[in-house]
Amino acid sequence: MKARALKDLVSGPHTRADIRIPVIMRQVMLALVPTTVFGILLFGWPALWLFAITLASAALFEALRLKMAGSTAIVALYDGSALLHGWLVALSMRP
Repeated sequence: MKARALKDLVSGPHTRADIRIPVIMRQVMLALVPTTVFGILLFGWPALWLFAITLASAALFEALRLKMAGSTAIVALYDGSALLHGWLVALSMRP
């Protein structure tokens, strides 16, 4: 019975939802705002510069990578995944 209950908890790749990737990325970024504000208040200007430079470089290098691949950078950057990854890198580095 326990194996059956564990099997029911796992969803497969066939699961469909109405929510889109940009919405999920924005929700995660919204959840990171309090931690980011606290870190900037705690560490000051160095943390703010680190945050800004990390986000800018993540977006820039994602745009360069997309340009080299021949894709349109604006459309692909709209989903926010590059900014979210840059945000997480900025939070994991010390100022």
